[in-house]
Amino acid sequence: MRASLRPRGPILISIFLLLGLECLISLAVAQNRQLNSQTGIQEPVRTANAVRVDRPPRLDGTLNDPLWQQATPTNNFLQREPFEGQAPTEKTEARILYDRHDVYFGITCLDSDPKGIVASELRRDVSQELDDYFEIIIDSAFDRRNAYVFQINPLGTQRDALITEEQRSDSDTGDGDPGWDGVWTSEARVMDQGWTATMAIPFSTLNFMQSQDVI
Repeated sequence: MRASLRPRGPILISIFLLLGLECLISLAVAQNRQLNSQTGIQEPVRTANAVRVDRPPRLDGTLNDPLWQQATPTNNFLQREPFEGQAPTEKTEARILYDRHDVYFGITCLDSDPKGIVASELRRDVSQELDDYFEIIIDSAFDRRNAYVFQINPLGTQRDALITEEQRSDSDTGDGDPGWDGVWTSEARVMDQGWTATMAIPFSTLNFMQSQDVI
């Protein structure tokens, strides 16, 4: 990610799935895991509710489907680079829905200069470090050591990877081992105000083969 005030690099969310009666999803933005270098105060863990729906939302890269409006947007993100812990200069929103089989993400990345959006990579699993992209890291076992990585750029190009025992890859290739390929769907659209994306990740991809709580 280049040292820029504009969102020329990743929006990164770590998601710990806690499948309970309300399918609460605890969102711990990656920037908040570390102590704030300026204040020395640990940022609190943030949460977002995933809303149960009876049918999948339309996954066309837009949030035009009325189902997305049922989810309260999560938008209290902070910077990781170049100024860790500070408010971002551009607004990003994430909406989360789920049904018996999948969890769905509706992403809005606003940009005050949409002509400056960088999107060039069309090959799956190739590093998107020079593109704008949105990345979700899901710790489905809630052990804070292993996780699934799902990444998409404004062209809809996918990159997925696996983090095992907290191992980190070279920063030039992105988070996790891209040798892992999961089953998931996504689409993205560039618009006048930025870009949007929709993603559907099956619970089976996250090794939730059966759960008494997802009904």
